Amino acid sequence: MRHNQHDKTSKDSGFTLIEVLVALAVFSLAVIALLNAQNASLLTLSAIDNRAYAEIVAENEMVSTISTDLDIPLGFTTGEVTLANRTYAWQRGVFDGGLPGLKRIELSVSLKGDEQILYSLTALKGETS
Repeated sequence: MRHNQHDKTSKDSGFTLIEVLVALAVFSLAVIALLNAQNASLLTLSAIDNRAYAEIVAENEMVSTISTDLDIPLGFTTGEVTLANRTYAWQRGVFDGGLPGLKRIELSVSLKGDEQILYSLTALKGETS
């Protein structure tokens, strides 16, 4: 009796259609998970970027406020600053500091049109004589 070697090897070699489809399904799930992770990473990077620029805006406005020799009136002031092609809105509140000649300055920064505060600072300033 003769065995046909060609028939035996052709049946044993390669993958079945079901095996290929299962492998593609597993690969697709892995790619989808990686794309979701990349999207989350990009959103986090954008938020960190916005906060870093908001910090720069807040520090610049606070330095400008503290370094002025003019008497800063109590109350709120708002303004806008464009930095890195983004417009940031800032709000400065000046309050009584609890001692004669002392004022508390609170400054907060958000993206224009967004109410979420990205960065805030508080400082004390004594009046100049």
